[in-house]
Amino acid sequence: MDLTQLVANAQSLKAGCVQLRDELDQVSHVEQHQDHIATQLGSMASVVRLATAQLQEGHPSLATAVAALTPTSEAAAASEDTNAQQVSVATRPSYRQIHWSGQHPPIDENPARRCLSRDTLAIVFGHLQPWELTPIRPALGASLFTQSAANYTHISIDCEDNTARRMWEAMPISVAHKWGERASRIRQLKHRFPDYPLWCRGWCRGWCRGTWVSVVEGHAGGRAALAADKKRRRQQGGGAAAAAGAAVDDGDEPSDDEGTLEVLTFEDVGLHHSIRIPNPPPSSDLPPVPSAPVRLPALTTVKDIPNECAAARVGRSWQTPNVKTFSHSCGLSSGRNGFKAWLADCCETIELRSAVQLRDAIAQPAALSEPTIDWGGGHGQTKVKLLSGTTEPAVQKVLAHLAKTAATLTYDGHDEPHPAPISDDTFPAAHEFRLRDDALATEDKKRRAIEVASHMPNLTTISAAHVQVHPITQHGVLTGGVGPLSKVWGFLEGLQSEWVSKGEGERSVGTVSLELRAGDLAAELRQGSRMADAAASPFLWSRLEKMPSVETVRMHIGGGLDGDAHFDEFYTNVMDLVVSSTEQKRHKNTEVGFTRIFRNFDAADRFRQRLQSQSAHLNLNGGPCRLYMAGNVLHAKRRIQ
Repeated sequence: MDLTQLVANAQSLKAGCVQLRDELDQVSHVEQHQDHIATQLGSMASVVRLATAQLQEGHPSLATAVAALTPTSEAAAASEDTNAQQVSVATRPSYRQIHWSGQHPPIDENPARRCLSRDTLAIVFGHLQPWELTPIRPALGASLFTQSAANYTHISIDCEDNTARRMWEAMPISVAHKWGERASRIRQLKHRFPDYPLWCRGWCRGWCRGTWVSVVEGHAGGRAALAADKKRRRQQGGGAAAAAGAAVDDGDEPSDDEGTLEVLTFEDVGLHHSIRIPNPPPSSDLPPVPSAPVRLPALTTVKDIPNECAAARVGRSWQTPNVKTFSHSCGLSSGRNGFKAWLADCCETIELRSAVQLRDAIAQPAALSEPTIDWGGGHGQTKVKLLSGTTEPAVQKVLAHLAKTAATLTYDGHDEPHPAPISDDTFPAAHEFRLRDDALATEDKKRRAIEVASHMPNLTTISAAHVQVHPITQHGVLTGGVGPLSKVWGFLEGLQSEWVSKGEGERSVGTVSLELRAGDLAAELRQGSRMADAAASPFLWSRLEKMPSVETVRMHIGGGLDGDAHFDEFYTNVMDLVVSSTEQKRHKNTEVGFTRIFRNFDAADRFRQRLQSQSAHLNLNGGPCRLYMAGNVLHAKRRIQ
């Protein structure tokens, strides 16, 4: 072998060593490619064996280099065995045990889930609606379910949300009462009812009225049960606990049943026109009257309550002694019974009375003598009974000012605690006198009505009607007269007699308005027609010489007839009443309006045709009065001479 060949072999050996070093470095850094390591090491072993054979044939000076390469091949073989073991380990499952049952995990490792306390879970689930909480009751358990419901602080009986509206409408009254018992920590209850046009607003305000009442009464019952349970546990505890309980009962500390419900809020909500609320509305009926008083000691605010809900507590023994703020969405007069129940035990009454007494004591007389109320254009209204409602000097001054400036005066026959004296200076500006309800029920009340009317120097209008308060809407509705027509005639005769006795002579009244019912009117006229002398019937304008002269007579006849069989009789009686009214000395016009008598246009045409066919018989055509019908109003107007 020449030197050239030896040099070539040495260079080849050097290149092999460099390749071996690079591959060893690559193997040490790329462990994830262990499946290729065995193949690479096999190729390197063949290269090493070839280089060893070539060096053994070469120069002896290279023996040392060959000896140096021999341990490297052995290390490579050992590395090959190690990598094979690592490949076998990589095929094991890719998980590891981190925790033994019953032992806490290491500090440096987070738990698989975070456990919440029962109180925290109750707060979380307490944000669900009742119909959302009920389906998960089996999973929660009875204890956690009850605790979650007890965390309710605000409940809204809402009609705006479609789901909530359907759920509240479908909820039985007994179930609503049970949810009220569970919600023992409620602070505010809101009732959002539908708001519709006036023609159906009355019954829409009764939407879920029974549900609202049941929740309130259930809450009061739940609070009473909790207080009774605490008291029983104190008594069973004995010793210091019993003494502390006795101190609480004696009033040294607040009672356990101090309540949580503070605010009742009401709000009308406009719904889409496609949503219809039936009549009667769902859950409008009230639950049975509770056997125990309904105590609401924490209630301080009642906001925008409608008449329908204000009247719900009447006769149900509700106790609300701490109400300080009370606002309503309708007039007090139409729902006086409901509002009286709310304000009867209001703690502000004594404070207001004390304030009035203080005002009388320190206010300057000049300030008290000045008018404090202005009706604004002479449209004020007042009632006779208000003058006898109080004995406080300051209040009497205000009421006296109202009486002097009011344009309309009403007498309803209600009891007057201290009947006030009436003079011509009591109601100097009043020109309309309204007889309502029981104004003519007895002789004493009729004499009181005559006394008041005879001392109205500017009296021009007298109206008589009965006002019935709707049980749900609490609005006043004219439903008929104050009694038989004979009582109205008796009042007019007594009024004329009183004027004559005072030396005022014969006076006239501009307008007399009467509210009548079709059925009652027909019955009275039939009774009068059977009398021997029909002209003396007390049901017609027949005793005109004893009554004041009336220029305009307005009669409104409401209600329906029993059937077509009574149509002829009704027509005859109405015409007799109209003709008799035109015989007054200063008569100018008679108007008779009809409501819900003509069920259809055919009936109206029948009345109009009958009127035209009999006008000649009534001797009115060409006479002093012109008889005609405009719409549903019959007119008998005196012709201009």
